[in-house]
Amino acid sequence: MKRPVLFSMMLAASIIFIHDLPVHAASIKTAVFTFARENCEADISAKIESRVRRGLGSAKYVKLASPSEVDKALKGKSCTQSGCAIAACRDLGIERAVTGTVTGSTKESASTMGESGKEQYLIKVSQKNTYTITAALWDVNTGKRLGAFSKSAGEDDINAAADYLAEKLAGLYGGEKKEEAKKTRDKKTLETKGSSGAPIRGVLGISPSCIIPAGDLTRLAGPGAGFYLYGGIMNALFDNSLIMVSAGFWYLSERGDVKSMYTSQVSLVLGYSFTLPKNFSIAPLLGAGYHFHLAERDESKLYYDPFLSLRCEAGYMAYESLYVTITPAYSLFFEESGVGMYVTVEAGVKYLF
Repeated sequence: MKRPVLFSMMLAASIIFIHDLPVHAASIKTAVFTFARENCEADISAKIESRVRRGLGSAKYVKLASPSEVDKALKGKSCTQSGCAIAACRDLGIERAVTGTVTGSTKESASTMGESGKEQYLIKVSQKNTYTITAALWDVNTGKRLGAFSKSAGEDDINAAADYLAEKLAGLYGGEKKEEAKKTRDKKTLETKGSSGAPIRGVLGISPSCIIPAGDLTRLAGPGAGFYLYGGIMNALFDNSLIMVSAGFWYLSERGDVKSMYTSQVSLVLGYSFTLPKNFSIAPLLGAGYHFHLAERDESKLYYDPFLSLRCEAGYMAYESLYVTITPAYSLFFEESGVGMYVTVEAGVKYLF
């Protein structure tokens, strides 16, 4: 009976956590429209637009409208100008609109194939494509442009240019919030900066988890289930850095003379989050802390030892700052007589605020 009850408690805790996730009460809903293009391939323009959208989607104070919402308002028509973008946003009750232009240019250069002999009379012509990207943010209520930024880049620097523009556009939202705070005389700091200038963001996650003992631990217990909780901050040390505190709890199946076995851990976790295409991310993590066993044989006894864990969290941004995650982890705990180990696999959600 213990395991069904434990599973029910875990399921209830997960539902409550998801239900109580913070909503974007202070966020400004924004729509990103198709970027206009001149002398530019469609796939290049779409790549830039997607990158700007992703950068804004993970920014503080921004709540992005989905592409399907924008398409619904446009009724299948193309829109690359501010006029139709603002009109579509008004129909949907969206507060901000982002428009952009990608202009391509080709530069030819000629050089000799060699410095002497026949090669000095042979000419090699090479071409280099460059793109000038402009992005603008519009206030839907007033129809005014809040800001516009441009960046030029070669084919190899397109992603960096799009990230730069997304960061600049996101900075306009922080400015709006600061003006609003001044008007209401709110003394609370709206955005804390890390050492690199990136905004510090809170991290909160919960994951149902399975545990698989390894090594000598398999003589006392078999696979089990539990949950893993963590919270902390991102960008405090440098861009994409993670500092978190975590706690895990598992019930393991019994083996040998063990009547019941509970395992838990508390640790400090450090890591780095890599942003991948298509709203994916991956974060290698290193944790250190204390691991606890509560084993019941003829009597219950608590064991505790220092431990290290290696984790790799893969995430997918399903909705704005809400990520679906899956994380395999390998933990080592250090007893006086040896080293114990186990593997855990967690699947849950993570929220950035």
